Amino acid sequence: MSYKYDTDIEIETYKGQTIVYDPVDDKFKCEISIEERSKTTKRQSLKEVRSMIDTFAKENLEFKPFKFTKNQGYGASDFDVYVASALRNDGKFVVMKDGDTHKWGAAFYGKKEMVVAMVYDPVLIAKVDKLTKELEKVKAQYYKDVAELHKQMKPMDLSKYDDILK
Repeated sequence: MSYKYDTDIEIETYKGQTIVYDPVDDKFKCEISIEERSKTTKRQSLKEVRSMIDTFAKENLEFKPFKFTKNQGYGASDFDVYVASALRNDGKFVVMKDGDTHKWGAAFYGKKEMVVAMVYDPVLIAKVDKLTKELEKVKAQYYKDVAELHKQMKPMDLSKYDDILK
């Protein structure tokens, strides 16, 4: 980013845009650039520049919803599919479990929450689904076999302990 004067003081980076203070003009400046679109703004206050960045981003950012899975540890729930359906003005994603239609189920993920986001891979999801079905079959067979073993159990004869058991 190049500015007219060498006296510009970098103030902060807000949503990926660098805001500087120009002491010569006594104004805050920013060259906003989002998805190959750009605009230069000069305002009296930092708040106004941030607002201009928010407005420009909202008008020019073409958000495309995307799917992802989470890496929360070891287990099948790591492969639950989530959809980031929108981007809020505060920079957080609106996230819901794939297929969930209840608005109350929406969560808002910022940078901290998106650390667990993993690239959605349908091949991995299919493999996990296959493994889950195999696990369910094994579990069903296990419970069936244990039930058969329970049928083979014989009651214990405790008649020799009648004088002790009351």
